[in-house]
Amino acid sequence: MQTTSNCPRCGAVIQLQPHPARPGRLVGYCGCNPAGPVLEVDAGPDPLLALPGVDEEVAADLHKRGLHNLANVRWVSDEELLAVPHIGERTLEKIRAFLAQEDEK
Repeated sequence: MQTTSNCPRCGAVIQLQPHPARPGRLVGYCGCNPAGPVLEVDAGPDPLLALPGVDEEVAADLHKRGLHNLANVRWVSDEELLAVPHIGERTLEKIRAFLAQEDEK
C-alpha cells in the first residue's frame, strides 16, 4: 500500500493515512493547505478482507476502531475484536488461526 506521495500543490513529500470516513481511501495533508487534505487516492484492496469471516461491513467496523491492517488486528485483544459487530467466538478463532499461519510464512 502506498504510504507517501508528493503534494500536488508544492511538491513536498506527504504521508498518506486512512481516510477517516471512507474506507479504502487514503488522504494526504500538507502545510501548504491548512484547510484540509491536498490529496485523496484509492488505497487498493482492503487487506482486512483477507481475514476469514470479514466482509466489507465488518472491515468498515474494524476501520472505525483504528484497525486498518493485519498487523493492527494481530495485536488487538480478543475482547476488542469480540466487541466488533458480527465477530463472535468462532470468527475470532478463525482470524487468530489465519494470522498464526501468516506469521509462519
